[in-house]
Amino acid sequence: MATLKIPMDGDKVCIAWFRKKKFNLTTSVDPTGSGTITGAGTYDKNTIVTVEAVPAEDYEFDHFTVNGEEEPAEPEG
Repeated sequence: MATLKIPMDGDKVCIAWFRKKKFNLTTSVDPTGSGTITGAGTYDKNTIVTVEAVPAEDYEFDHFTVNGEEEPAEPEG
């Protein structure tokens, strides 16, 4: 909630402006050079983001973590 005190000394128009909450998604791979990951960016709240990890040669995908917690990945199709 926001409040504003307006001295009414004449006719006025007051508009409340809002913007959608946004969140940043930062991505990286571990170890460095073991593959690539897509999906980083800034997103509106409640957006579902698809992240894709592609292993480099001589590597295979193991797992994702989000904020330190292991997350299941959908199998390659």
